[in-house]
Amino acid sequence: MSNPASGPIVMRRISTKDHIAYVMRSLMESRPFNKITLKDLLDTSGVSRTTFYRYYKDKYDVVTEIYKEEVKKLSRDHDISESWNSEVMCLMYNNREFLQRAFQEKEINSLWEYVVSLTREDCINAVRKKLGVEQLPDEYMSSIDFYCAGCLNALENWMNNGWRESPETIARILEDNKPARLAKVL
Repeated sequence: MSNPASGPIVMRRISTKDHIAYVMRSLMESRPFNKITLKDLLDTSGVSRTTFYRYYKDKYDVVTEIYKEEVKKLSRDHDISESWNSEVMCLMYNNREFLQRAFQEKEINSLWEYVVSLTREDCINAVRKKLGVEQLPDEYMSSIDFYCAGCLNALENWMNNGWRESPETIARILEDNKPARLAKVL
């Protein structure tokens, strides 16, 4: 099959794992995450329970994987910085319906837990790299924990208040409220 204007049309076969994630995202467009059962996901995707468990632990794991893939696209090209924060805020804003539904659940392996650990890990790695050390002093760890908790609280408020502020405004607020110790190295 070919298109005279652009050449051959290449049909890409997606993996079963990607198909499950695509179906979950589609289901979440029409109903809250807590109303989607594993049976709904399996029936809609046409995947058996055994196949599902080959790729995912549970439905929370699917949502976390979706978010990981989106963030991975951004983090390949960026360190933690104001522009990276702005791009992450834009990503969140552009996926706000999905995230609103996903963040409703705060289970052990939920998306929220992943965001918390990713934010902390990225901050720790960026500070270690900037300082050229393997182990961060306690005062840096305390500042990172404080900043990450504040960032996540601000993001949750942004979401719960209907995403009224622009992504750039939220990124600027997060940057402006960075502890002085971290502002020197991030």
